[in-house]
Amino acid sequence: MPIASMWKPLQAMFEINKNSLARPSELTVWIGAWWFLWLSGVISAVALSVSVENMDVFYCVVAGLTLLSDVLAGLCLMKIITEITKSQMEEYRSRNII
Repeated sequence: MPIASMWKPLQAMFEINKNSLARPSELTVWIGAWWFLWLSGVISAVALSVSVENMDVFYCVVAGLTLLSDVLAGLCLMKIITEITKSQMEEYRSRNII
């Protein structure tokens, strides 16, 4: 897995945040949580695909944690998208375009 595919999504998200919100620091924690959860889900999914051949307890626990990580990352991403969209729409309306 190339290193850039792990780092660039975080970098892009911080750039979008910085250019979309009046106070970008409000979403910094959410972005960090999203990236950590997303990356941990990716890494654990790769570990599952190469480490275990049968369905033992370890496999099931790691699979469950991978799923939980993915769900939580999705929830964080929904929060980020909602806040950025709201901010962009406020800016759009303030310019009397709508």
